[in-house]
Amino acid sequence: MPDRPLDQVVEPQPIQNPNLRKLSSFNSFAVSFVLHLGILIGLAIIVIPSLQRDGFDLSASPSLDRAEFELEMPDLSEMTPTLVSKSDETITASSVSVVEPIDVQEITINDRVLAWQQDAAVAGAKAQAVSASKSSKKGLEVTGASFYGIEAKGDKFVFIVDSSTSMDGLRWNNARQELVKSIEALGPDQRFFAICFDIDARPLFGNAPPKNKYLLPSTNNVTRVRSWLKQIDLRGSTQPANALAMAISMEPDAIYLLSDGEIRDQSQLLLQRINRDDEGKILVPIHTISLFSTEGRYTLMQIANQNGGTFRSIDQKLR
Repeated sequence: MPDRPLDQVVEPQPIQNPNLRKLSSFNSFAVSFVLHLGILIGLAIIVIPSLQRDGFDLSASPSLDRAEFELEMPDLSEMTPTLVSKSDETITASSVSVVEPIDVQEITINDRVLAWQQDAAVAGAKAQAVSASKSSKKGLEVTGASFYGIEAKGDKFVFIVDSSTSMDGLRWNNARQELVKSIEALGPDQRFFAICFDIDARPLFGNAPPKNKYLLPSTNNVTRVRSWLKQIDLRGSTQPANALAMAISMEPDAIYLLSDGEIRDQSQLLLQRINRDDEGKILVPIHTISLFSTEGRYTLMQIANQNGGTFRSIDQKLR
């Protein structure tokens, strides 16, 4: 073997083994695979529960080649209802306020009634005294009036007629005809006044106290009464207290009260206060008529009995 120079160094060459190269490449692949698999598993742990909480079910299709996915919508019946605007709200029985009915006994007497009753305590007695004086001077029997067959003595009469909505039709037409007939039958020296009532008093020609004056039964006045009655519009409820107080303040010889329904105010109580003198004597007789109805008939009967009048019920079949 030839000798080499001392200054020439030869580096050792690595041993080229094919099996070792294959083992090193496999180890690198395995490490990369494990790392990527770990990343995928970590993402799956984070993403899948989040989708389930939102109500979605994400599943892979059996066909891996087509990579199809099925998306199932959540059950709407289990979801919390959304807010609805006020315009879309449904009204229920609990959301509707109920108006309590008015107790008739709690109705207070109108201030005008209290004013009218100040002079009414002696109205009837004064009227009767004047009427008796006229009769004694003439030596004749006192003249009278008639309304639905009820006779009343005297020279001055007030007719009070129900003009509430229940009187519409046959009842109102019949009441107007009978009223005009009664006025026409009065003597030339007798006088009359008329008041309709519903929720309030509606005096003849709108002449409330102190303008409410008696009229003579002349042809001209009868024509005016017919025209006035045609212009009355039926309204409200059956409340004659104001009309009764107005009538008593006019010091009549008798009052006629006609209605077809139950009285809705304190008329009976009012009459006990204003239609009596200090000794409890009735001042003005009040005659009552129940027209084509049984409703309120007993109340009208009581008013007549308590105020020295006559009650009559008019059956529609008899007219």
